[in-house]
Amino acid sequence: MRKIKLVSGLLFLTSLSLTSCANDSQAPTKTGNQAPLIVGVKDLECVVNSRLDLLNGVTALDREEGDITPRMQISISPSTEVIDGYATFKEVGTYSVTYTVSDKDENDQRTTTKTSFVDVVLREKYLSFDMPNGFYSEVNGNAKLDACGMLNKKFVVKASGHVVAEDVKINKDFTLKTNSQYEFAYKITSNSRGKIKALADGLLCGEANITEGDNVFTFKHIVLDNKKENRDVTISLCLGAIDGDIDLVITDLETVLYRNEEDIGKPVDLTGDFVFTGKVEARFDSSKGAKGKAFASDDGKSVVLENEKAIADDWAAGVFVTSGLTLKEGVNYTVSFDVEADSEDKPFDVVLKCGQWGENNYAKLSNTELEPLAKHQECNITPTSENAGSFWVYIQSGLAVNRIVFSNLKVVEHLGPTDREVYKIEDFSEEHNSSYESNLTSAFGSFVYNIASFGPSDSDHKVYSPSFFVNGSGSIYVLSFKAIATAPIEFITVTHPTDVWDPTLNWNRVKLKENEETALTFFYGGNGGNRDYLIEWQFGSGNNQAYHDVKITFSDICISLRNTELDG
Repeated sequence: MRKIKLVSGLLFLTSLSLTSCANDSQAPTKTGNQAPLIVGVKDLECVVNSRLDLLNGVTALDREEGDITPRMQISISPSTEVIDGYATFKEVGTYSVTYTVSDKDENDQRTTTKTSFVDVVLREKYLSFDMPNGFYSEVNGNAKLDACGMLNKKFVVKASGHVVAEDVKINKDFTLKTNSQYEFAYKITSNSRGKIKALADGLLCGEANITEGDNVFTFKHIVLDNKKENRDVTISLCLGAIDGDIDLVITDLETVLYRNEEDIGKPVDLTGDFVFTGKVEARFDSSKGAKGKAFASDDGKSVVLENEKAIADDWAAGVFVTSGLTLKEGVNYTVSFDVEADSEDKPFDVVLKCGQWGENNYAKLSNTELEPLAKHQECNITPTSENAGSFWVYIQSGLAVNRIVFSNLKVVEHLGPTDREVYKIEDFSEEHNSSYESNLTSAFGSFVYNIASFGPSDSDHKVYSPSFFVNGSGSIYVLSFKAIATAPIEFITVTHPTDVWDPTLNWNRVKLKENEETALTFFYGGNGGNRDYLIEWQFGSGNNQAYHDVKITFSDICISLRNTELDG
């Protein structure tokens, strides 16, 4: 260990003081060698898997030799490797750190030792991926969960030692409208039979028999509260009255909100006085020669698209508009807007889309020489399970030089008899170029990705986490996981919204050493928040193509809250 530390002004004066005393004829004469001094040692605290500088502020001084910090040795118990004064603490607990230094006096060598302690703590966990998003388990009495969580895309629950229904609970917190009636439906495949109960904030709201095979457990709950519009409610699925050991899979969950009869069919304006400011993104593909500009008007009431060059690709020039709305499956909507162009016979399209990118379009309204679009347009749409999601508009105009003004966007929801929400049971998933073989397996928040051969592009092999909601500022979160591979491969980790490629929270390229587990920590940044995100790992790479039949294991995948004291 040869780490050099600067001596602070105070320590430097201390050294001078020792020398001055030795030369002062009035000072008592000191004979013999004296032990070195170790100064600056103090107790420390850090979060697990963080790299700590153990020599920060620590100095070894000798009366005869001066600063001898480079000779200081550091040992840690429980055993932890120290490299150049730095140590990474991989487990939670308290560690003792011993500093030892000796002088070079051959006849009377002196050694000094000092000890401090390091407390290694966990960050507060925000989310792990062993359970489906929002679910958590609870056991009472002598019950034991033998397995609970996502296993190869199935939400499995295995338990033993239970006696009564409340001994094993699968809980989920919901935010529900008050003074409304909800119906819940759990789809369950079981290898046992018995009784099953549901509790809402601890009160019984449903009970049924469960049989071997496929079951649908339905129950209703009325949320009462005259002071709040919404209220958080914990729904508990109680499984402890099933005969014998519990062995089942929860495959789906739906909630249905029942509306008052007088509300059915009522139109609800979701956009109000829509303002385009901050919701416009121009798209001009320079590689295809597209050129122009797009912007919101000064008052925010319209979008202006000015295409300055006609090219063969209409998609390569245009403007995106995000509505900020999420359209729900099975609900009827009317979308209306005004659009005007500088000439009636120049081609362009207004595309109503699910998500900014992709092919999930609700409608495509085209302006042609034979059928020019009227100024005011209305379109009725009903999203399906394939295209429910965030609502965007794309005005594409690559085929002609023109100026288009888009305004008065309005989205109206027509209330139906029910408002249905499906809570997806999600697990890690993968997507790869069919030319390059790969396979994914998962178990309780970890996954193993086997890649037979690597594609040259990052996106040739991708693994996605389940979606999760980021509440508030994205910069308060920390992503951590452990990774190990059978070859020295590289990969990219990205966190972005579920409906758009926008890696503003996190983007990092990482290189792994062969068969060496590495703990990785990424601090999220940016102002992202209040929407659904996912983590994406990309493994395709020209550098990885030298390796074949590689096994990559990710474990301890977790999103935590930033520790304001220890993370800075």
